Amino acid sequence: MFSDTPRSGAKQAIEALRGSGAGIAMLTGDETKVALGVAEAVGIASDQVYAEQQPEAKSARIVAAQTTGCSVAFVGDGLNDAPALAAADLGIAVGRRVGIVGGRSIHRACRWGIESSTRHLS
Repeated sequence: MFSDTPRSGAKQAIEALRGSGAGIAMLTGDETKVALGVAEAVGIASDQVYAEQQPEAKSARIVAAQTTGCSVAFVGDGLNDAPALAAADLGIAVGRRVGIVGGRSIHRACRWGIESSTRHLS
């Protein structure tokens, strides 16, 4: 079984977001056992972990949250996250290379900061 190791500071970032009033959930294609282990390490409640999600399911959950009036930010690390990144109000793509088409505002986290690209949809 493979597992992602949370980055240094991930737990503190999630705590800060939660402290600001943000709701936190994990949408991942990883196996449930792996996802729950990562969630525990960074402080995400197990009932807010949605594992083994296909790209379309991730974007559908985002759209469902938006229809309730929520603004949604999504952090993704791969091409399979492109639909969710594009559906989110704020998409944050991390990694070396992530190609995005569409979306309202896509930000790519770099080692040295944030690179922003905003698109206006008609």
